[in-house]
Amino acid sequence: SKKCSYASLCKWIHPNDPEYPACLKSMDADLVPIDEMTVDDRYETYVEAVVSPILQPQPRGLPTHLPNGRTTDLKEMALANGCTEAAWVKLTEQIPLFYADYLRLDPMIKAWYRNTPRPQLSAEIDHARREYDQVKKKLINIIKMRNSYHNSDVLDLHGAMDEEHAELLLSERFSEIERDPTILPMGSRRPRTLTVITGAGNNSIGGDPLVRDTVDAFLKQLGYRNEPLNEGCVIVHLPSDWFSLA
Repeated sequence: SKKCSYASLCKWIHPNDPEYPACLKSMDADLVPIDEMTVDDRYETYVEAVVSPILQPQPRGLPTHLPNGRTTDLKEMALANGCTEAAWVKLTEQIPLFYADYLRLDPMIKAWYRNTPRPQLSAEIDHARREYDQVKKKLINIIKMRNSYHNSDVLDLHGAMDEEHAELLLSERFSEIERDPTILPMGSRRPRTLTVITGAGNNSIGGDPLVRDTVDAFLKQLGYRNEPLNEGCVIVHLPSDWFSLA
């Protein structure tokens, strides 16, 4: 079998390692079948069992950054971290569906509140508002679920709807790393950093300039040093005092 180029320095578990099947089995035991991720009431059970709290992945297969300077393909990383092909397809399909619902409902509700005297509330807008809240909640949880299959030093914001949710996802990941810096992959070519994928905004769901601008402004507000890796990806250098006791 092919040997790892890192030899004895490697901190990863590869598909040909004897520990690999056990890792997959232990992870699968905690998962609800992906076909239960529906839009009906069963979703609440799914979220409670799987998404909240999100189990942070430990590096098992592919490094985040490759020797050529590029980042590992997100799908390949997810599959190396225990995701199945079917689960990845399902998660990837769900994000644009919920995002489309959000784009349909958001302007309708904003226009109603802008043009209709309050506190009058019609049954139609009340129903739309409840559907809107459910769509936002389900979309953000699916984004979290998709990210749970990535290394902990990667955050993919594709599908984030607005400033609130982009900042929420960033804040949660920063808090997780600050509490336990050891969740970051060891031996990374970019140690003590978080790779944030915003998307370039070219025909991508939730990858519009709003997300990129929000990330840039939020990082400046926190005072975190960062550098663009490319048009749709930024590398955040995490505060050094987080690692003083790690």
